[in-house]
Amino acid sequence: MHNKKNCYACKKPIRGEWESQIHLGLETGELKKDSPYKHFVFDKHIKCSPSRAQRIIHPKFHAVVDSRPQFDMRRGLHWTNEDREKWIKVYTEAWVRLQEKYNPNWITKPEELINLSNEQWLKELT
Repeated sequence: MHNKKNCYACKKPIRGEWESQIHLGLETGELKKDSPYKHFVFDKHIKCSPSRAQRIIHPKFHAVVDSRPQFDMRRGLHWTNEDREKWIKVYTEAWVRLQEKYNPNWITKPEELINLSNEQWLKELT
């Protein structure tokens, strides 16, 4: 029996919504929250769903290639440049929103971090 908290592909735990391909689908709008079909989808890590993961182009996301000819967005079979650009934008922005909403380790603005080794921040607070 499949544990719903584990990835259907690699069997390792999905730590949170920020790693979930179902939550990514909800964020992109491809899955609807009230859809009856959502109960038939086994969750996977985003990276374990290469057809989706290949569309995320971000420095903090390890690039994924879907080498299956029917899904590989690098090939011209079903993809136009306009489609590639559209879906890269949709998926990358959705992935970033998942990180911002749910990932406790995600830092959106590094300049907001306080350097604890520098006592200047303490002087500015007083």
